[in-house]
Amino acid sequence: MTSAENCRLIIDYAKKLGFNEVRVAPVSLAPEYDQTFRDWTDQGFHGEMQYLSNRIVNNIRVSDLLKNTKSVINLASNYYPFEEQGPRAGGQISRYAVSRDYHKIIKKRLKQICTYINDEFSGETKAFVDTGPILEKAFSETSGIGYIGKNGCLITEACGSWVFLSVILTSLDLPADLNSMKINCGNCTRCIDACPTDAINTNKTLDARRCISYLTIENRSSIQDELKSKMSNWIFGCDICQEVCPHNVRAQPTEDREFRSRRFSDRYIPLDDILKIKDDKEFLEKFSGTAIMRARRRGLIRNACVAAGNSGDLNLIPLLENIRNMDDAMLAEHAQWALERLQNKC
Repeated sequence: MTSAENCRLIIDYAKKLGFNEVRVAPVSLAPEYDQTFRDWTDQGFHGEMQYLSNRIVNNIRVSDLLKNTKSVINLASNYYPFEEQGPRAGGQISRYAVSRDYHKIIKKRLKQICTYINDEFSGETKAFVDTGPILEKAFSETSGIGYIGKNGCLITEACGSWVFLSVILTSLDLPADLNSMKINCGNCTRCIDACPTDAINTNKTLDARRCISYLTIENRSSIQDELKSKMSNWIFGCDICQEVCPHNVRAQPTEDREFRSRRFSDRYIPLDDILKIKDDKEFLEKFSGTAIMRARRRGLIRNACVAAGNSGDLNLIPLLENIRNMDDAMLAEHAQWALERLQNKC
């Protein structure tokens, strides 16, 4: 069979497993992607995520991850949930976090594709889903899955930006797709205008140090007072820049059974349920198998303290006082901030 026929079989197999978009990019990216990434890390916009700057320091290339790489297979999965009720009390989590941890779901499928490629075409493979030093959005844009919007998200024609991206490197020489997309952001700045912490830069990148998603997940340190009051009730992630994006009016609820299956009844978790968590064991019992594990217990309680301070709910004061008296300086600091906010409303 020809490489084009092999490629079609691989794409068909991947789509049968549930991937919505599958396209191929060449190994080499246009220089501007790497330069943008270098400039971004040079300015410290990656915050505490040192694994990102290590890619530059160690000069990691795709060929270092899988020798004899000839093609990059890019995959996108629609995760947009069903329509839901409007905002209400509680700590808000990002839409992608309501189901089982997407890493676990997608990794299993990527392994199946890799086995298929190895068995049927004797091709070497290596797969990644947010786990390797690869510019997934750059490869996805190059292949035509979508384009990188002003909010830094990859925007697709069919699903908007509500997609998970993953990558398979392979030794197979597959024909590369071209990006022939017609959609773009134009003069729209809704995402920039809507971001409460002014985290969105003008070159399609974010200052992670100000991004609510970073602050509530990747950040392990104290959150600046300047930002706390702007975080509303977000306790894990943030969807604001996607919610206001006009391209996302095209989003359709996912048909994927595993992404449709919810671990939480909705995206609003009672803050007292989090503020009452005693130890790592209880945290594990509540959130094992979900993406929320990424924040860790201390991080989630820290975030809940901030949300409590912004909530105006005076019933949370006793729980915040308990946390303030704990032998944990970071949590005590955030509980004290929340108490001062709430007590000023009395």
